[in-house]
Amino acid sequence: MASAEERAGVSHCLLGLSTHLALYGDATAQNAAIDEALADADARIERELQVTLGTVRVKSWPEAGLEKGDDYDVDEEPYDYHAEQFRRFGFLRLRRKPVISIERVRIMLGPENKILTYPSQWIRINHKLGHLSIVPTPGAGWQGIVMQSGYYLLPYISFGYIQDNLPQIIAVDYTAGLGDGASYGEHFDPQYGDLRHQRGRLAAAEILLDLSNSVAPGIGSKSISEDGASQSVSYTRGGTTLFGAQIDRINTDWETFKKSWFDSNVGLVFAVV
Repeated sequence: MASAEERAGVSHCLLGLSTHLALYGDATAQNAAIDEALADADARIERELQVTLGTVRVKSWPEAGLEKGDDYDVDEEPYDYHAEQFRRFGFLRLRRKPVISIERVRIMLGPENKILTYPSQWIRINHKLGHLSIVPTPGAGWQGIVMQSGYYLLPYISFGYIQDNLPQIIAVDYTAGLGDGASYGEHFDPQYGDLRHQRGRLAAAEILLDLSNSVAPGIGSKSISEDGASQSVSYTRGGTTLFGAQIDRINTDWETFKKSWFDSNVGLVFAVV
């Protein structure tokens, strides 16, 4: 359920449409419609920006006795081991970002078969991009698996031979998400002010689309008779919706914002010939 601040943010994008909003029903029904629109907008943001809103606690192969919902939020599949990646200090792209913290990285051959847990000092993380690396650090334990070259080895498995690829062997427990950064509450992060605004506008676009469908795709003509105080409206069935211009503008602004978001996260890519 959305907060009062979140609903107010969407309503701000719908100024002047109180009469249309009444089509949903009373205030409770209108709030339910805004909540649903915000959920749709959140799903679109997470899918298209590849970020996690809120805070999600992720575990791979959680121990018996831990309760989903109380001790963690998501049970995520372990990551595959690729020998070439681990020769480059165990680079992984975590499935959810931004990363708030890494709780544990383990090598496991199954839910009940832990091989080792990497020392926390070895873990390097690019929080914004969700990139995880394992960097052997002198004096941080597990010296026995560090080679003179600076590389490290997984324990020998499969008759003493390390395979090139092993599925679902790297279990990562971590916490990810923007937290309250994109919310409308008192703990919002100013750097996500533009994302928060886009979130409200995308939700407003869902409301506008519903309102368009509730009357007709578009108004063809409108006439008012003064004597009988009657009003007649004819609707077209073309491709332009009642609030088509506003919806198109919101989507255009969203595409512009999305490009700037990825540019700021990834940066410029240079090719040297």
